[in-house]
Amino acid sequence: MANITLKLLINPEKNSITFSKNYRIFSTADPVCGITGFTDFVEDVILDPPGALDLGNLKRYFRYSRNSLDWSLWYEVEPGNLGEADDIILEESSDFYFEVKYEYDDGTTDELASTIQINEIKLRFAKGTTCTLPNTYSPRTLVSDEKYTSIITTTDPGFRPYQVDGAINIFKEMSFYTNKVYGHEVVYFRTVPESDSGDYIFKEWTLFKNVDRKCIKVMVPENKFPENNPKFSEFELDFQLPFEIHIDHRYFQSIFGKHSHPRHRDFLYFPLVNRMYEVQGSYINRGFMMEPVFWKVSLKKYNPNIDTLLTDDSRQFLDNVIQSAEELFGSEVERDIKDGTMPDQYSTISRRFDSSRGAIHPDLITRPLNYKFNHANLIENYYDLGSIPTVERQYIVTGDAVPTASTVNVENIPSINPGDQSSYNTVLAYQGSGPFTSWVNNALMTTDKNVKGSESRFVRVRAPFDTIPNHVGDSDSGRYVRIEAYTNLSFNKQRSIMTSIDSNGNTVVKFKTRESAIVYKAEPVFNTTDVKNLTFTSLFNVSTSSDAVQFLSGYDNDTQTGIKISAQFSRYVSTAPEGDLTLLIDLNSNAFSYTLNNFKSGEWHAIVVSLSNEFGQKGIYVYSIKEDPADLINHNDFIKIFEDKSTMPVSEFNLSGFKYYIPSSNLLIANVRLFNTMLKEDDHDFVLSQQYIKDESKLIIIDNCKPQLNLPYIAKNR
Repeated sequence: MANITLKLLINPEKNSITFSKNYRIFSTADPVCGITGFTDFVEDVILDPPGALDLGNLKRYFRYSRNSLDWSLWYEVEPGNLGEADDIILEESSDFYFEVKYEYDDGTTDELASTIQINEIKLRFAKGTTCTLPNTYSPRTLVSDEKYTSIITTTDPGFRPYQVDGAINIFKEMSFYTNKVYGHEVVYFRTVPESDSGDYIFKEWTLFKNVDRKCIKVMVPENKFPENNPKFSEFELDFQLPFEIHIDHRYFQSIFGKHSHPRHRDFLYFPLVNRMYEVQGSYINRGFMMEPVFWKVSLKKYNPNIDTLLTDDSRQFLDNVIQSAEELFGSEVERDIKDGTMPDQYSTISRRFDSSRGAIHPDLITRPLNYKFNHANLIENYYDLGSIPTVERQYIVTGDAVPTASTVNVENIPSINPGDQSSYNTVLAYQGSGPFTSWVNNALMTTDKNVKGSESRFVRVRAPFDTIPNHVGDSDSGRYVRIEAYTNLSFNKQRSIMTSIDSNGNTVVKFKTRESAIVYKAEPVFNTTDVKNLTFTSLFNVSTSSDAVQFLSGYDNDTQTGIKISAQFSRYVSTAPEGDLTLLIDLNSNAFSYTLNNFKSGEWHAIVVSLSNEFGQKGIYVYSIKEDPADLINHNDFIKIFEDKSTMPVSEFNLSGFKYYIPSSNLLIANVRLFNTMLKEDDHDFVLSQQYIKDESKLIIIDNCKPQLNLPYIAKNR
């Protein structure tokens, strides 16, 4: 099979790593199409001076994307060994972007004895039948600055009066979001000269073509628009000139791509004043520390030119240029305003108006907490899920010889656990019975308890089973659940179900069941089209007395579809906080389990669960939160204590009529988020450390645990 080699040519001024724990990321700026798989990784790395470092501490990572927005998790690779990246299957018809990260870590933060120079990287891929690229192709390569792997460097920075990168970034961010949120909407048409139309005598281009049209925002200095009164010049009827606008440099490039800028002969439409303008000239304005910040653009009245080739859609737009601004920019403005103003997080929440939550259990306690990260609020309120008491449900054992739809039998049947040859009393509850209904409604679940007086045993629900002989109920399939009893949450010591006698002499079985603490408005959806990535994050605190805890559920027990994230905690010693925390993720009929040894209860942690149908991957991460020794209520770092990245099968569900919810359990939880995108590993610290998330358009669930205010409802008078 033929291969294609992507040769990343790296700027020699930005190809070095000089400190331990530092890294650089090399990105392809141009998409690549017509490849089917990753086959080889080749590098040219030089040490200066040579032989002074152990290259075993140099790690290389690889990831890919189809749109440069959602990225796969990092794959660790090395020359001659692709690891799990060897299993990547790429669609021949799709465009792909790639990133390679080089990171050196010898356990210190010291300057390296030898500079590591990455001169060249070659990525080889299997070439598809439709690929038109040459066998060796060099896309444009972007190189990041040399970065540190943590948010905050705890080493002494020394006295560096001119290193004001943080202030520069703040200045640029303010300019970017001022333009994005408060700018005026325009339709911007980019034009470029036709490459073969140069006139070398008059030194000009004779033909231009329109290449792009986008809805963007621009700033008008002091909001001074040209007046409507016409002016007569010696040449023609004209309007007041000049007219100047400002466009943030980074904002403009985020829309039209790297290296783009406003240029002569571009033109734009202002819906606010219903006029077309043409760019007469532009120059970059340098602000703080002479950094390029925004473009000053001079506009003149637009005149259609015969030397400009318009696309069909641009010509049609100009023919209908009197459309309203709402029709042109409705969805863009709504999305930008939502991301900029964050209404779901800052709006006042009452019992009548709650953008995220559909129902809150009346016994749920929302507790305040002064918990800070880098001296900014991280947790203001959290849910105490253990404040909801468990409900004891009692069911009469029918003992029917011939099962019906409402039968609840206790039968001594063999265990189905591997290696267990014993028989135990087990509840078989049919599809019209109370236990079956409770299980379907997620009130009875595995890890609940079978009780008899002061005794209790953990239950395990296995279901659904079909085809019961001699069944005379409502369904020929004879569906039922099997409820077993165990001594602990490891489910390796099965025991008989405990029964008792009620006041009427009936044999009954009792279960302690749980109720929903929070029911959200969002419905569980996961597919391969519009919701092909999911990422769940939250801050949580497992009590020292916890056993089974619940994070989030959107699962239909009856059809075994949806997602459920839970955990089990087992302490080593009854007086010590340490123990094993077993994370459990149910994704449709697949169950995944991960064990964290020496997990410390009674402290706040962070969890990130990323699932991707697009990339066929899942990533599970748990972080502890480092306290600031100088301030007991402040924290200054997230420390990764668990990480697992692996492949996953494509799993789709669309539970119409169901809602995401959090079941009650002995758990403290805060800052609950569910994203509709893959959260980059590089952004975990940033997202987890924020109480308010600016990209609300990417969030399915966002819950800062704000209490609902009991405000009176005042209707509008006619």
